[in-house]
Order: sequence, then structure tokens, then C-alpha cells
Amino acid sequence: MALADLEWLPPTLPEWLASVENAPAEDWLLDKLVPKDAFVLLSGQQKLARKSLLAEAMMLVVASGKPWDFLVPNKREPQAVLYLQEEGSKRDTYLRLLALCRGMGLPPNTLDSIRWSFRACVKLDVREWRDRVVALIEETKPALIVFDSMFVLHTADENSSSELKPVYETFQAARAAADGGSILYLAHLDKGRGMMSNVDHDLQVRGSSTMVNIYDVHLAARRYKLEDDYVHLYTQYRDSEPAEFSLLWSFSNRLVKAPRDSDQRDRRVPERIGLKTKEVLPEDELMNRCIDKLERGTEYRSDDLRKVWKIPAAKAMDLYARLLETGILERTGEDGIVRLAESTEAEENTPEETREGTLEQTNKPVDTTETQA
Repeated sequence: MALADLEWLPPTLPEWLASVENAPAEDWLLDKLVPKDAFVLLSGQQKLARKSLLAEAMMLVVASGKPWDFLVPNKREPQAVLYLQEEGSKRDTYLRLLALCRGMGLPPNTLDSIRWSFRACVKLDVREWRDRVVALIEETKPALIVFDSMFVLHTADENSSSELKPVYETFQAARAAADGGSILYLAHLDKGRGMMSNVDHDLQVRGSSTMVNIYDVHLAARRYKLEDDYVHLYTQYRDSEPAEFSLLWSFSNRLVKAPRDSDQRDRRVPERIGLKTKEVLPEDELMNRCIDKLERGTEYRSDDLRKVWKIPAAKAMDLYARLLETGILERTGEDGIVRLAESTEAEENTPEETREGTLEQTNKPVDTTETQA
């Protein structure tokens, strides 16, 4: 049989390298948030973090080609979007979408580039549904595919890696069919760990680590206090340093009125969505805050500390060395394992200008309900 007669024939390595080199340099679907051809995990507390509102805003920006504040699409023209929404009431979702469209200045009847599936009971681990979803993606080539949310989009035990494997395989098939499109998938947090601000963001996500381990970008939306106007947005990239922002939704007094015969409330119209980079803390204040996130008696590896502190790796290593030098951290005897020092020797070694504040904070229990700055 000749090579040309084969049903499947991958390119040679030089051919593949040349195809990537010659491809258009469009790395982002949404600037600095959603890369092209990527798995993007958007996680957050249910209701509190406004995950669906953010995902739907992303959908509208990509589908319209019109920027909205910090949400900037790579193209200023409509692109296809497929959104699978499996949660929420029909009327409340309707009002939220109308409010978003009004706030963004988008007439809903112009958004034909969006395919919207609402509570169709899609199950990504069921072969028949995988075939339907992949066939639709193959035909429409969406630039963005949104799964909202993973909790209800499968029949598997969410704590079983083996049972979630078919979901991952559907993701792989969907991305291949989209040919450069990105998959944004929403996930809830564990009810306990999800409200603990000192826990690594990946570990806060509900269920098995299978769907966490595959992401290229993790957008971790966190709101630890209901009274907070802003949402913390942490961006963790697979191959670069994380970043931290404050996400502020601004709502106007304009309302999308709910029908009088329904029990839904009127919807306020979002005027804008602001994103502010977290300010850089002075070194001593950063050190105090990082110490305050550590549990006395708990042992940490250097990589654990970076995840707990949520700071870039280079800065975490500098702080790690500084805390060892001052005696605030001590080695446990095992290679690379440290813990908060039990003795008061740290007070003698800590610089005078930081001694009082630092040691007072190291003796405080971690407040797991406190919102991170």
C-alpha cells in the first residue's frame, strides 16, 4: 500500500515544524487570559465568584469582535462560539444575558455566531454525546467552546480519575476538531477548602485532579467575603509565572425587568468590568503576609511554599532563603523540608525594623475566612 492511500498519515517532523513557524502569530484569543488552542480552567466559589457572568462576557466579546474593558479579542470580527450551559434557571439566565448585552451595547439579535445549548443534559463521558459535540465542533469550528459547569456535564464519580478519563478524551477530540479553538471549562470549589484563602488554588477545585492537571491556564476567581465588591482573579499559566488581579464589576441603576408573574428579581445592568493589577508589596510586608499563611507544625517543601504564598518562583526562593537565614523557618532534617521554627531564636536573628511585626504574625492562627489582599 502506498503512503498516499493510508487513512492517517502524520507529517514529518520538519513539515510540522515548518507549519508552526509559518502559522499566523495569533497567540491569544482573549488578550492575556485565554490563549488560542488551549484548555482554560475557570474555577471559583458557586454564586460568589460570578464565574458564569465572566464566561458569558468572554463569549460575547469573542462572538462580537468588540472589546469590553480588559476583555480584548484577537480579532475585531465575529468568531464562532459554542456555549454549553447546564446550570441555572431559564428565566434567570435569560435576564443575566440580556443585562450583559445591554451593558456591552450588543443587540442580542446580532449574535448569530453563538450556538447556545441550555440544559440539554449533555454528558461528555457518554459516547453518543461525545460524537454529537465533536461533530458539531467539526462543522462550526468555534474559536471558543465553553462547558458550564463540569459538575453536571458528566455521569462519572467526580473523585475518580479513571471514570473522568472519557471526559478528558472528549476534551482532546473537541480541541482537535476545533482546529485552533480554545476550551473554557468552569469548575466549582470544594465547600471546605474553597473558602480557605491559604490553600493552593488547584487544590481548592472540587473533585479529582484529572481536570485540573490538563489546563494550560487556570483562571482562579475567588471571593472570600460576600461584602467584597471585587473578585480576586489569579492567573496561573502552565509555562510562565502567575499573576494576580482584582476584578471589579460595576453595575448601573438600569434594570432588565423580570416578568411580573415570575419569582425572578430584576437584573441590574453591568456597566463595565475593571481589572486592576495587584500592587507590589514592600519586601517586609510581603514577608509578614507569607509567614501568616503558614501553619505551625506543618512541613513544607520549597515548591509547596510557592503555591501557598502564590508568588513567582524566583521571589519565593529568595524569601525561602531569607526566612531560613533569620531562623523563622527551620529544616526538619529531611532534604528540602522546612517548617516554622518552634523556638524564639528567630527574634534574635530578625532585622530590628521587621522583628516585632513579623514575630507577632507568625504566632497568629491562619484566618481561613480572610480575603487575600
